[in-house]
Amino acid sequence: MHAWPASEVPALPGEGRDLRIHDTATGGLVTLDPGPVARIYVCGITPYDATHMGHAATYNAFDLVQRVWLDTKRQVHYVQNVTDVD
Repeated sequence: MHAWPASEVPALPGEGRDLRIHDTATGGLVTLDPGPVARIYVCGITPYDATHMGHAATYNAFDLVQRVWLDTKRQVHYVQNVTDVD
């Protein structure tokens, strides 16, 4: 298995804000507070045919979650798979 080295995420001035998401049960926003260490596992894409920009949505969405948590000075353990069906 090949793993790429982690990219450096530049520090931003100021303090990061906690991540808030839409709660479909209440219709409101809730704050995600994973504590000082955030752990995230993302079931990645399973490309059955030619890849397209829709596949990038998973990568973009959860990369942003990771970056928001890093900006709040949390340690983040991020794991994502990609299923190869060939």
